[in-house]
Amino acid sequence: MDRKAYLINYSFRYYMIAAIMTMAAMNLNSIINGILMGNLLGADAFSSINVAMPVVICISAIGALLAQGPANRIAQHLGAMDNNRANQVFTVSFGSMLAVCLTLSAIVAATDFSAFVVGLLPVDAELLPLVSKYIGVLMMGCMVIVFQNGLSLLVDVMGKPKVVTIGMIAGMVANAAFVVTSVKVLHMDIVGAAYATLFGALVCDMVLLGYIFKYSGMKLCRCPNWWKDFRSGISYSLPSLVGTISVIVLMLVCNTYIMANQGANGMFVMSIGYSIISIGSMISNGVGMSYTAIGGMMIGQGDYRGVRLLFARGMFVTLLAPICFNIGGLFSRNLASLFGANTPELIELTGHALPMICVMLFSLGIVSSLTFLHVALGHRVISSVNSLMTLATITVSFMFLDYMLPPDQIWWAFPLATALSLLIILSDTMAVSMRSQGKLQLVSLIPKDDPERKMLDISVECTAKEETAAIDSLIRFLRENGASDWENSVVHCLDELMLNILNHSGCGSGSYMDLSVMLQEDKIAAYLRSEGKPFDPLKVKKDDHKIGMTIMFHYCSSLEYRYSYSQNIVLLSWDIVS
Repeated sequence: MDRKAYLINYSFRYYMIAAIMTMAAMNLNSIINGILMGNLLGADAFSSINVAMPVVICISAIGALLAQGPANRIAQHLGAMDNNRANQVFTVSFGSMLAVCLTLSAIVAATDFSAFVVGLLPVDAELLPLVSKYIGVLMMGCMVIVFQNGLSLLVDVMGKPKVVTIGMIAGMVANAAFVVTSVKVLHMDIVGAAYATLFGALVCDMVLLGYIFKYSGMKLCRCPNWWKDFRSGISYSLPSLVGTISVIVLMLVCNTYIMANQGANGMFVMSIGYSIISIGSMISNGVGMSYTAIGGMMIGQGDYRGVRLLFARGMFVTLLAPICFNIGGLFSRNLASLFGANTPELIELTGHALPMICVMLFSLGIVSSLTFLHVALGHRVISSVNSLMTLATITVSFMFLDYMLPPDQIWWAFPLATALSLLIILSDTMAVSMRSQGKLQLVSLIPKDDPERKMLDISVECTAKEETAAIDSLIRFLRENGASDWENSVVHCLDELMLNILNHSGCGSGSYMDLSVMLQEDKIAAYLRSEGKPFDPLKVKKDDHKIGMTIMFHYCSSLEYRYSYSQNIVLLSWDIVS
C-alpha cells in the first residue's frame, strides 16, 4: 500500500492537455492575426504589427510580474485549505494590476508616452505612422492585455486549467471576427486591428472573470498585510521575468553570431530551429506550470513525497520531448525542403546544423521547468541564477568557438552550451543540497522525508478489500504512535469517507485513493484524495438521509473540501486535548 503515482499522473495529464491547448491557441491566434492582416491590410500593416510586438510582450509582462508570484502562493494556500489567505493574495494581485493599468492609461492619455515608446523601436520611416497608431490604441487599452495574462496565471492554479483554454479560444475567435468586421465592414485601417486585439483580450477576460467570481470560490476581501503580500508576490515573480529576458537576449546573441558566420543561410536554419524550440517550450513550460499549480497545492499540504512523484513524471516528459525532437533532427534535410530550401547547399547546411540546435532543447527545457519548481519551493535566487547562466553559457560558447574554429563549425556552440548549462545546474543544486546537510534532493531541491515525522502515506485501490486493509493500516499506525485515544474518531471518519468514494465517485478496480495522515503536536490531520465526479461532504451533510456522514461531522473538529484538477480533496482534522 505504498504511495503510488496514479492520482498525480492523472492530474498531470489533465493539466498538461489543457496547458498545451492553451499555448497552441495563443500561437494560433498570432498566426491567424498575421494572415488576416497581411491579406486585408497589406504587407506594411503586417510588418508594423510585428515591429510593435515587443511592446505587446512588455504589456503582457506586467500581468506576469503582478500575477505569477501570487499564483504560486495562492496554489499553496488552496492546498492547505486556507481560503482566507488565498483570497487576500488574490485581492492584492487583482488590485495591483488594476492600479498599474489605470495609472499607465492615464499617463498615455495625458502625455506623449506612446510616442516615446515608439521612438525606442527600430521603425522604418515608411512604417512609422502605422506603428504609432497601433501602439497608441494598445497602450490606451493596456488593461485588458495585462488582465488577460495575469488572470490566466491566477485561474491556472484554481483547479480548472481548461477555463483558461476556453478563454483563449474565445478570445482568438473574437479577435479574428473583429478584424474582418473592422476592415471589411467599417473600413478601418490598422487601428481596427489594434481594437480587435483589445476586443479578443476583453472576451478572454470576461470568461476568466466569470469563472473566478461565480465558480472558483475566490473573492475580493480586506487585506491587512497588503504591502507584505505585494512585495512577496513580486519577489516570487522575478525569477520568471529574469528567465523570459534571458531567452530574449539569448536569441539576440544567437542571431548575431550566426549572421556573422553563416549569413542568410544560417538565419534560415535558425528560423527552423526557433520553430522547433517554440514547440519544445510549450511542453517544458506546461510541465513547469504544473509544478506551480499541482506542485504548489501539494506543497501547501506538506506532501513533499507527492511533489517528488510529480517531479519524476515532469522530468520524464521534459527529457522525452527533446529526445523526440533530436530523433526528428535526423530528418533535417526533409524539414529544410518543407520550409522552402531550394538549393543543395542550404539543404545540406540544415542537415548539418539543425540537429545541433535541437540538442539545446535539453538545457532550455530543464532550466525552464526547474525555474517554476524552485520558485514554488522558495529557492528564488537559484532560479534566476540558472536562467542567467544559460544565457552566459551560450554567449561564452559562441565567443570561444568564433575565436577557435572556422565559421562553418560555429554550430558546435549549441551542444557545448548545453553541456555547460547542465553542469552548472548540477553543481549549484549540489551546493544548495550540501548546505541543507542533505535534507534537499539534488537538482529538484525537494525536501527529503523527515524520519522523525509521524505520517501514514498510502495509496488505496478502490475496492472493498483494499479499503478494509487501509483501515487496518490506519489502526496500526495510530496505535504504534501513541494516538489510540483518537482511534475511534479518526477511523470512523476516514472509513465513512472512503466507503462513500467507493460507492458514489464512479471509481473502480484499477483506480486509487491517496490517504495521508499526520500526527502533529496539537492535532491529527488527514488528506484524502480521489478521482471521479465531485463529492462534497459539506453538501451531503445537509441530506438527512446520510446518517453516516452526519455522524462523521460530530467526530472530527473540522472538514474542508476542494475539487481541483479532477481530484476530490478532503482535509479533516481532530484537535488533540491533553
